[in-house]
Amino acid sequence: MFDVADYIRANCAGKLNLTSIADKAGYSPYHFTRIFRDAVGKSPTHYLTECRILLAKNLLVSTPLAIKQIAYETGFSQTSYFISIFHRMTGMTPQQFRDLYR
Repeated sequence: MFDVADYIRANCAGKLNLTSIADKAGYSPYHFTRIFRDAVGKSPTHYLTECRILLAKNLLVSTPLAIKQIAYETGFSQTSYFISIFHRMTGMTPQQFRDLYR
């Protein structure tokens, strides 16, 4: 069986979206969302975002890349959106996170 969670984790920095993930799994987006939520406990979109933020945390601590570059490297098309989501999920901005854990 195709392990979707592993696929998302391995490819989270790419141009993944619900439709592309559902297609890869062989389901319609609606049906895939229901199956995934039942199996994992959260929507595939939320899971993808969590994977991207985890990758961003690792890059913030382990590289000197600029925040804008980290946003791009983790699949976010806009830096401001990345900062907003990062803050919502961690309670701090990417720069605050970097300063705290570096």
